[in-house]
Amino acid sequence: MIICYHCGRRCKNNSVYEKHLKKSPICARQKEGQEIAYGCKKCFFMGNTPEELYTHQCRNVVQSLREERIKVRLLSEVISTYTPLKIQNILSSNADQPVITGSPSNEDKSDKKLRLDEDPKRIDQKIKHGDAVLNEIKRNKFDFSLKETRKEIEQIFETLSRKRAAVKSPLEKLRQLRSRLLGQMNLNKYISLLRKHIKRIASILSHRRTNQSRTEQDIRISLSGLDQRLIFYPRYYESEIESDHLQMLQDSLKVNTSYPRSYVPYDESWLIKEIRTYALALSSIGENLERLLVNPYGFYSLVYHQTPKSTDKDPFSFYYLSEVKEGQRYWRMDLRLEGISERVSYHVAEYCIDTFRRIYNDAFGDYALKQATKFSLV
Repeated sequence: MIICYHCGRRCKNNSVYEKHLKKSPICARQKEGQEIAYGCKKCFFMGNTPEELYTHQCRNVVQSLREERIKVRLLSEVISTYTPLKIQNILSSNADQPVITGSPSNEDKSDKKLRLDEDPKRIDQKIKHGDAVLNEIKRNKFDFSLKETRKEIEQIFETLSRKRAAVKSPLEKLRQLRSRLLGQMNLNKYISLLRKHIKRIASILSHRRTNQSRTEQDIRISLSGLDQRLIFYPRYYESEIESDHLQMLQDSLKVNTSYPRSYVPYDESWLIKEIRTYALALSSIGENLERLLVNPYGFYSLVYHQTPKSTDKDPFSFYYLSEVKEGQRYWRMDLRLEGISERVSYHVAEYCIDTFRRIYNDAFGDYALKQATKFSLV
């Protein structure tokens, strides 16, 4: 057994050790006599060997521990003073159980556990109000018969199947009819429908012996700028999105979101799944979060409780519904929404970066930074 002096790796024999030195740039440079410094990212300590780096006392870690202790004391004081929580319950053996009691909202104020004994009439009113809000959007923007629209679309495909039929006019009408369906189904189903239509059109046009370039142009006629971006159709970045299509997308996402009709625990995985759509490239993060977190039925799982010392500059008393059990709602504090914000922002940033990289690469063919161009990337 040979242990590499430079990095501490264990090698079975001298042959493995020599291969390791060739593959590891740092160890190879050490072998040649070049000086290499090992630095701590936390406190900027610099050492000549890995042993010095591993054994040094990180000043930043010690300071961080002191700061964390101060934060814990401050948080304990805030919780004891401005919330109905009891610190001794948090530190008990049942600390993994929901510990927030009382009301996190302005609607229900009590020193006892918040019970689910709302007036049934009040619950019915919430549901009716939510249905009225969503139905109003449907009437104003998507007041079309789903059955009739699909029937008209099938008639267009029958027209295209005729060898001597014109192509441009039926494809333009198909684009207009399909936009009605955006409010009748969720975004994933609409994207699947787009791909299905493209496949059918390509199959029909192939029998007319048109070349690939011509077929691509004809299919583009049947797609709006929004449609092209949702499926990343070739050269989609050269098309423009009409403003009414952007609003139509937002309204469609609103009416097709599955909002709870009762109090259910906060589901972060659902939030992350729903927000990671192309809508992030077309509207602000705030608008997307508002659409998903503001339940039109009034059954919220993430709320803010105004306390005497809470201010707009320092709103620290946020709560999320952690459990609904035996007629009681259990809420937990997420101080200044730090935990939830960090987790959600991580997934949002990841999706935005991946989407931008794909759009940029589709438009320019690489990831090198370019000067200003005429492309509308989103």
